[in-house]
Amino acid sequence: MDPISIVSAVVSTALTIQQWIDQSKSRNTIIRELSTTVSRISTILSPLFASLPSNDSTLVLVDAAAHLDTTTLTCLQDMGEVLGRTQDHLSLWSDKRRGKRATLLSFLSPSTVINELRDDEKILTQRLSLLSFALQVFAFRAAQLPLPTRPVSTLDLLRSAEVKRFWVDKIGGDVFCCSGKQFCVALSHWINIHLDETTCDTLLLRLDEFAVGGVTPSSLDRFVGRQTLREAIGQLGIIQGNQLLIQLFNTMLITLCRWAGTRFPVSVKPIELRTVRPLIVWIDDVPDNNEYLIDSARALGIIVIKLTSTAAAKVWINANDELLRRTDRARRLRFISDNARWESHPQSPSSDLLNLSAGETILRYLRGRQYTSPVLIYCGASIMHTQYVLRYTRAGSTVSSAVCKGYIEALLQRSDWEDESWASFDVQPAISA
Repeated sequence: MDPISIVSAVVSTALTIQQWIDQSKSRNTIIRELSTTVSRISTILSPLFASLPSNDSTLVLVDAAAHLDTTTLTCLQDMGEVLGRTQDHLSLWSDKRRGKRATLLSFLSPSTVINELRDDEKILTQRLSLLSFALQVFAFRAAQLPLPTRPVSTLDLLRSAEVKRFWVDKIGGDVFCCSGKQFCVALSHWINIHLDETTCDTLLLRLDEFAVGGVTPSSLDRFVGRQTLREAIGQLGIIQGNQLLIQLFNTMLITLCRWAGTRFPVSVKPIELRTVRPLIVWIDDVPDNNEYLIDSARALGIIVIKLTSTAAAKVWINANDELLRRTDRARRLRFISDNARWESHPQSPSSDLLNLSAGETILRYLRGRQYTSPVLIYCGASIMHTQYVLRYTRAGSTVSSAVCKGYIEALLQRSDWEDESWASFDVQPAISA
């Protein structure tokens, strides 16, 4: 990402969070502390948006941000990831306060979400110190002044000692966000395993969940957890395996076993389709607009799960991972999402905040977690902003209810052939001869 985009994304997210909290008028201590921290982030970055007498603020932004050094820019990318995660947690907090909208999130206690926000505030405070230091160093070097004292590093807060060693040795202790290509090369050398293009693409979708433009130490640390880097990548490979080929292989093996008069090995026994009900996960901030299609799907025996925010969808998908993996392997799972989504606000729908990248965000999330199921972006006026579907497998976008209905009905097909007429950008219904 270019410097202007990085700075703009961070400031925009910070201002959005600030506006959201201010409108909520929450008296919760943690929320107010978070508000103060986010406000400080905006204040520190505000000089990059100073106005010219000519009111041409764009030129000032270009002049101020375009010359930031690499350390400051990677620090901003790291900050952007933390802000994105914080925004997700705020959305969940709002959903939990809405009662009915939070029915599917009953397993998630309000205290859990508040604890996440408390952790977010602490991390943001630490990142704010690093960002402030990076900006000071940048300014002092330009003025040839003595450098300030460095605060605690992000790397000091990592749980995995191996991740810290890897980052310092292969990436650099002063780099807070690494480009995807550089990261994959470094990781391949570290674990001494060749990472193919598919594995790298999947891994980067997982690690760069909020599309900040690279991998941060904290995102890698969360992914690895208590495992070694080799173990974490090994699990990724197992999950990632091409489910269609596995299903085909198992089918062929069954046939051979029957022909030879032997039993099918239990360890590779495929999923019986009769035991897996077709399932659609539908993510839309206004699900009532889709009631006709949802009712039609349920009339066909398809289970439809309705979720109203990106954050709620992520949490529900994670909580029901085992069910969804099984349904995915059986090819009985499909996702439908809108593209631009009004994410929930605790006080009133009129003060919700528009997420213009909601469609791609959920698509990145699914592919980064190796879900191979089809994903259809079903939207309206924002259809021209859905060309991103062309960069993903088994993804499409449409404004047509007929295309969406056909996509739903195709879920009931049990043959190896799959209808992909919907898998493109701005798909229109076929014209009958």
